[in-house]
Amino acid sequence: MAGSSTPRIREADAADAAAIADVHVRSWRTAYRGFAPDAYLDAPATAEGGRVYWQTLFGTAVPGLVTWVAEADGAVLGFVNITPPLAAPAPDEVVPPECGFLHHIHLAPEAIGRGLGRALFEVALERLAAQGFAEAVLWVYGPNARARGFYEAMGWGHDGTVEPHLFRGGGAEAVVPNLRYRGATAR
Repeated sequence: MAGSSTPRIREADAADAAAIADVHVRSWRTAYRGFAPDAYLDAPATAEGGRVYWQTLFGTAVPGLVTWVAEADGAVLGFVNITPPLAAPAPDEVVPPECGFLHHIHLAPEAIGRGLGRALFEVALERLAAQGFAEAVLWVYGPNARARGFYEAMGWGHDGTVEPHLFRGGGAEAVVPNLRYRGATAR
């Protein structure tokens, strides 16, 4: 397993897009198994969509968007990114105007339990606080008990907002509740 050296966190750049996409898809396939359809998770289009998403994101200049990676031995083990509230968000990505947005946080399955999630989360909160946000939000799928437990351990909680999220691909679909969590940026 990658990561025999001490992991470090650094700001990501376009050269990291493929590695981030790989972690993102492997994270989905592990964390969402059981509530997102297997056919969707295992579809080649899901992995390809992840690669295109990250290449596009790094190719677009978005003020306030920052991504960090946790890496060890040259391998990306996880990432987090923050964005300003999206201009035209999907219903399950709405951010109150006074809040920052922790858009993504994912770990490679083999990196879970090493403290990297906490380290990435704290880096994101520090930057959001520096941008002037006292609070921030993120969205998490209701059935994702591990992620919800992590956010709650970090002092965040469900703010009461729920939106349906449709997983569709590979000839299958499922709708799950997506919950908005909110918390302070200062720790």
